[in-house]
Amino acid sequence: KVADRAAKAAAKVAEKEAKAAAKVAAVEEALRTCVGVSPRDLVVAKVESAIEAVVKAGGGQDALSSARAKLKRIVQQRKDALAAIEAASSPPAEQINLTALDIAIEDAKDVGVDADKVREAQQKLDSLTAHRSASQP
Repeated sequence: KVADRAAKAAAKVAEKEAKAAAKVAAVEEALRTCVGVSPRDLVVAKVESAIEAVVKAGGGQDALSSARAKLKRIVQQRKDALAAIEAASSPPAEQINLTALDIAIEDAKDVGVDADKVREAQQKLDSLTAHRSASQP
C-alpha cells in the first residue's frame, strides 16, 4: 500500500511538472511570436504582457533577455524617430526642410511610431508641400 501511494504521488508530481513545463513552453512561444514581428507591427503592451507571463510561469532567462533587449531597442528607436519628426517639423514653416521631414516620417513608420503622430506630421508635410508649390511662379 505504501508503494502504491508513493507511486501515485510520484505520478501526480510528474503530471504537475509536465503541465508546468508545457505552460512555460506555451508562454515562451507566445513571447517569441509577439517579439518576432517587424518593429512596425510590434505592440509594446503585448510584449510586456508576454514577458510577465513568462516570468510568472518560471520561463527561461534566454527568452526573457532576448525579448527585453528587442523591446528596449524598438522603444528607443520609436523615441528617436519621434524626436526626429519633432526636430524636422519644429522650425518656422518657411524654414522646414521638406525632404528631412519626409525621411523622418518614413523612418517613424518603419519602427511603428504612434499612427496619430505620424499622420499629424504627414498632414503638416502635405500642407507645406502644397503651400510651397502654390507659391512658386
